[in-house]
Amino acid sequence: DQDKTNDIPMLAINLKDLTSLQREDPDCKRIIEAVQDPDRAASADRRLAKSFIVEDGLLYKKNVAHVGHKKLLVIPKSIRDEVLFECHDSPLSGGHPWFSKTFFKIKS
Repeated sequence: DQDKTNDIPMLAINLKDLTSLQREDPDCKRIIEAVQDPDRAASADRRLAKSFIVEDGLLYKKNVAHVGHKKLLVIPKSIRDEVLFECHDSPLSGGHPWFSKTFFKIKS
């Protein structure tokens, strides 16, 4: 299935680590809990959780744009700068591309 998320190759992180990082992130954790047990979540979190899914232990945002993947992997704040660097600024990723190239690279 093309929607399955692979390891992020430029980062030394695998899906198990990413699952742990999501659960350590306060925002991700709150959304995961609201998705998995909406009855115990605050009403604002329940509304927010409708835009997310948890699959194989990972939190994804539903892609309402219907362009590209149906679900978008949620990157915890603790590694966002690193992911953005690797997909945008790193010489290994082609340097500093235009916005659209960066957008589609992160999206894929």
